[in-house]
Amino acid sequence: MEEESILHSLVTCQYAKQSWLLLLPGINFFEASNFNSWLWTVLSTVDSRKHAEIVMLCWSLWRSRNDLIWNQKSTSALKTVAAARQYLAQWKATQSRQFVTPLQPLLEGDGACTWVKPQPNKVKVSVDAAIFKDHPGVEAMAFKEALSWMEIRDWQDATVETDCLSVVKAIRSQVVMRSYFGSIIE
Repeated sequence: MEEESILHSLVTCQYAKQSWLLLLPGINFFEASNFNSWLWTVLSTVDSRKHAEIVMLCWSLWRSRNDLIWNQKSTSALKTVAAARQYLAQWKATQSRQFVTPLQPLLEGDGACTWVKPQPNKVKVSVDAAIFKDHPGVEAMAFKEALSWMEIRDWQDATVETDCLSVVKAIRSQVVMRSYFGSIIE
């Protein structure tokens, strides 16, 4: 049995090897003394456009390993590679200046620029993290906190209002977002 190490967990165990072969068919599993030397060698031998996928697969393998150890949840190598590609695609999308969430279409009232008075006998909580301009994660945390606050007070007939369209679309969506932002929305 091979000693548990980063090199073993991310490269030389059978599960990791299957994952690497799916991402980089024909990859050479050469002898390396440690993970860092293995990674740098691989990065220097593949097209630089593959570098982000390689790093993301390392992260996805680590996450799959932890799911197995801590949550007794196993997954296939194919799903681990697919998750790595999905994480990378989502990360790239959120880094673009023209980021538009590919989630739900707008509904009536979305994008309203003025405050609207609540209906009679209803509670409305307005959330705005304006001090953190253009940071939907902060707005999502504020929204989640408002929901907790309403739950503690047992307000059954209440609404939450935010000016952050990406938070609204993410909450309405059924898309699983594997990102920090997505973990807040869940």
